[in-house]
Amino acid sequence: MIRNPILFLALAFALFMAMPARARTWRVEKDGSGDYTIIQDAVNAAASGDTILIGPGRYNDKVYATSIGWSDSVRVLVTQDKLTIIGSGPQTIIGQDFPWSQDQGEQKGIVASDYWGNSSVHIEGIRFENMRDAIYIAYEFIGSDSASIKNCDFYQNLFSLFLIGDGGDMVIQDCSFSYMPGSARLVRASDFGNIAIRGCEFMLADYSPFTQSSLLIQGVQDGFVEQCRFNGGNGGIIVAYGGQTRIKQCVFVGQRYYAINPGSQSNVMVDSCTFRNQSDAITAATGTRRFVMTNSAIEDVTSSSFLVAFFDTLEVHQCDLAAGSRGTVFVVDGTSCSEVPRWDMTENYWGTTDPVVIGGLIQDYRDSDRKCAVVDFQPFLDMSTPTEKKSLGGIKAMFR
Repeated sequence: MIRNPILFLALAFALFMAMPARARTWRVEKDGSGDYTIIQDAVNAAASGDTILIGPGRYNDKVYATSIGWSDSVRVLVTQDKLTIIGSGPQTIIGQDFPWSQDQGEQKGIVASDYWGNSSVHIEGIRFENMRDAIYIAYEFIGSDSASIKNCDFYQNLFSLFLIGDGGDMVIQDCSFSYMPGSARLVRASDFGNIAIRGCEFMLADYSPFTQSSLLIQGVQDGFVEQCRFNGGNGGIIVAYGGQTRIKQCVFVGQRYYAINPGSQSNVMVDSCTFRNQSDAITAATGTRRFVMTNSAIEDVTSSSFLVAFFDTLEVHQCDLAAGSRGTVFVVDGTSCSEVPRWDMTENYWGTTDPVVIGGLIQDYRDSDRKCAVVDFQPFLDMSTPTEKKSLGGIKAMFR
């Protein structure tokens, strides 16, 4: 029994202070029925670990923010170490109701950065419209940062997601991205340790005067893109630098130039994907380390299945390949080769069983010493290979 009341109070206070603070949920409602009517007011009141629930309506209230490299208005500035922001679905809209243009400035939606003290943010169930950067996340100082974006819709933003990591984790799941007002990518993600993009749909115009592509993954150690659909635009996915990026069970339709562009110092693995109506399904310039594709179907191209300059390693197996005006594989002319790599494209279906015809569909070192690769295609398959892959409609039905 504690007989000293002062000692008792001191011990009780110490126990109280040692107890973890309980996370709180804040409600934002346009009609005034919640804790606040403006999202930023709820963020300012919240503590690390809290959740903010946002009701229906358009939220376009702005605060001014200044960071490294830019200063402009944002709709929500996250300053807590950890915060969860959840909307009520497509009826919760962040952004203006008229198109964004360059003369309006940066115009960002939700901004989270370790520059303001954030290391973990979860965003879910919100529609973002008519901004330069709908969600801007920049973790640029060394730390254990992570973020997730789920069940969100993005419409007519220049960058739907502008994401910079410092080696942490990023998850993007079940989101839709549509259209943009200029030259950019719907999603730009760089310098994360791990990034996973699952069940998303990317929609760009079939023709645009602007250079537009769906996704750039750059400097990511371990990237994973699964069950996503890429429609229209100049290009689908660009991968550059980093470690390994895996692309699985995705559909690419109607890109004006390429579906996948494995860029400099990239290592890309593609499995069970479908490609249709590109100029060239796969394009690559110099510097690509390794590209492996299996169990996939290239159904229609106007130029070629592969328009490539150089790979350290290229392996393609159990795939259906299509021919265009340049054949099926076109190795771009370069300087004279000091070494000629051999690319393994055996065990594929080329649309014919005549080896002479298949050889004519491949433009490589055998045709010119300025084409620095030899493509090995024998043995080849005598019919389509339905093993893991499905038709375009079949893959779509898997997740839509």
